[in-house]
Amino acid sequence: MKFKTNAFFLKILAIVTMVIDHMTLALSSFLSDKIYFLGRGIGRISFPIFAYLIAQGFYKTKNRKKYLFRLFLVGFISEVPFDLLVFNNFFDLSYNNVFWTLSLGLFSLMSYDWVLSYFSDKDIFLRNLLSFIPFIACLFVSHFLKSDYGAFGVALIFLFGQVYFRKDLYFIPGLLIFLHTPLAAFSMPFIVLDDHSMGRKIPKLITYGFYPFHIILGLILRDFIF
Repeated sequence: MKFKTNAFFLKILAIVTMVIDHMTLALSSFLSDKIYFLGRGIGRISFPIFAYLIAQGFYKTKNRKKYLFRLFLVGFISEVPFDLLVFNNFFDLSYNNVFWTLSLGLFSLMSYDWVLSYFSDKDIFLRNLLSFIPFIACLFVSHFLKSDYGAFGVALIFLFGQVYFRKDLYFIPGLLIFLHTPLAAFSMPFIVLDDHSMGRKIPKLITYGFYPFHIILGLILRDFIF
């Protein structure tokens, strides 16, 4: 029987590799250089999977607006813990957490879809041209916000959304991943093997709450235990 992945498998893989990445960062002063680079290298796998899952969620969710709101809410809640972990400052606008990128990526897909629907009676060339304006705007916003993975992250989510039902075109986001972060390309085999099923359901509280929780855990380990 051929090995397949699903949304549950991909979420667990993304979460585990993300935790390894952030715990390595939190405990970096206690680790050897080899362990540090190994942990951060493993962590590169997580973002492309999260990007793919956002694109999948765009098609699977019952309410895209609520989905977008949840992403923005987690980004807002997580910013202070993220800044404490990365900069050891309570609030630092020079670099912001990945949920802003995930939110903008989802918003770019929603806007693209809305423009295509709203201008369905217009000239095809004009409609397609207008549909990319929100996407380009999201690229600039992510750059301005200096969110984790920035414009690359937004572009990757958008690309996964465009090719989601065309596995023969998955090499396009795969190539973007490889050019940006070669180690992150190890995520692609798991993404390609996805059968588009959801698998076991993870409660939303865990799915969204885990990100700020594990960052706070990393802070506790760094500042109070080690």
